[in-house]
Amino acid sequence: MNMTPLGEWLSVKEAATLSGYNENQSRRLLRAGLVQAQRWGNAWMVNQPSLLEYLEQAREKGEKRGPK
Repeated sequence: MNMTPLGEWLSVKEAATLSGYNENQSRRLLRAGLVQAQRWGNAWMVNQPSLLEYLEQAREKGEKRGPK
């Protein structure tokens, strides 16, 4: 079982704030498997290192979305 420290997980709202995407776009990333996430009860939690890695890759590709 993968035991990741609790501090490495963000709510979808927190992930949206960090990434600059809106909550719906953040959920699309989760559904597409581009960012690691787990469902905790009725809430989706986003793995922060996975999100940061995705954002870095998107920046390197020249994508315009994300933090300003």
